Amino acid sequence: WFKPTRLRQRLVVRPSWEPFEAGSNDVVITVDPGNAFGTGTHESTRLLLMELDRRVRGGEALLDVGCGSGILSIAALRLGADSATCVDIDTDAVRVSLENAALNGVADRLGASTRAVADLDGRFPLVLANIQADVLIGMAEALAARVAEGGLLMLSGVLVPQRDAVLAAFGSLETVATPVEGEWVGIVLSRR
Repeated sequence: WFKPTRLRQRLVVRPSWEPFEAGSNDVVITVDPGNAFGTGTHESTRLLLMELDRRVRGGEALLDVGCGSGILSIAALRLGADSATCVDIDTDAVRVSLENAALNGVADRLGASTRAVADLDGRFPLVLANIQADVLIGMAEALAARVAEGGLLMLSGVLVPQRDAVLAAFGSLETVATPVEGEWVGIVLSRR
């Protein structure tokens, strides 16, 4: 059921077993999800992939919280980000993220572990989290603390009726965009 999927004009997600003839401007992300979430077919993942395509400028260091298959980090790296730190509570997700990074030729720029967000050092220009709304709300302080000055926090896994509660939890950050697809909303916030 998992076939090559085009998102926007240049971003394409495909499984390794499906051939795809890439155009000269295509950015192709190869993902074998295994036991981890993230094929690009779910609205919550697509929302963040499309925001990454709009907002990655090149050279960013990013943090991907709840990385699943690593699809978001890999997309950001393929779009020009410099490095990705991925964390997930699931050891399968960490393993799959590393495997998918190797499939995409970005293994040297992606690290993955089960470290807690609160235990990480530093701040990042780009922080991603595609997790359920209640988990995002519970992690709001820890996630916001990882966003660098002028950086973006991109959230998904949020149903439209949950948007206001999530925005309230991240009130210290400025709302940049809240794109909607179906019953899901993406949230892009900035530390200014």
